[in-house]
Amino acid sequence: MKHTRTTAPDLIIFGGTFDPPHQGHVECVETVARIFPKAQIYILPAPAPAGAAGSHKTPHLDFNARLQLSKIAFENIGPQIIVSNIEAELSKPNYSLQTIEMIKTLHKNKTIGLLIGQDQLASFHDWKNPKQILEMASLIVIRRKSPKNTRVSENLERLFKDLAKSIETPYQWFKEGEIAQFPDFDSYVFLIDANISDASSSEIRKMFAKGFSPKENWLPLEVAKEIENKHHY
Repeated sequence: MKHTRTTAPDLIIFGGTFDPPHQGHVECVETVARIFPKAQIYILPAPAPAGAAGSHKTPHLDFNARLQLSKIAFENIGPQIIVSNIEAELSKPNYSLQTIEMIKTLHKNKTIGLLIGQDQLASFHDWKNPKQILEMASLIVIRRKSPKNTRVSENLERLFKDLAKSIETPYQWFKEGEIAQFPDFDSYVFLIDANISDASSSEIRKMFAKGFSPKENWLPLEVAKEIENKHHY
């Protein structure tokens, strides 16, 4: 399903540690590229990733190595994909709001979407300045299709009520169960169900550290080759 220009963002930001970027990350971007074919998608590895409620991450690989792995993983998806080092110019840790503000400065007349996973939606109220993020950008949420991963779907209404309460802003359904809207901000939350790999960056690192290859289809082939050639992890 493709979205109309009245709701579809012009630019989509997908930030993360990408330590390493895996097949799940790639499939998220492929899915979004199909649904929003006219949007530019910025892949933004974070030099110093910020976490919800102050639980910041410490990457295992340095920024340049993760940037190179991200280029290998994502750039062949299509011409709308841009892997950028823009977060290296920001203060640390790298909060999403800072990134959105910079993108807004560079692309003044463009609407922005922030690509996140279902677990990040559940913790979004704990992010730094969630209200300001929604004032500037819509959320694009990928939900894995899996019988064991039904919690967000079952509690969707409560989740949005809690979010609306925490940011003191009402929401409404633009399309029941698929697109929520925050009318005060003219921003949306797109809920996209997709068959996404269950690959895990932390598990991949553990496998490499033990001298094993990751599970089949957990890593793009060229990413795996780069990791092995450079003796990462």
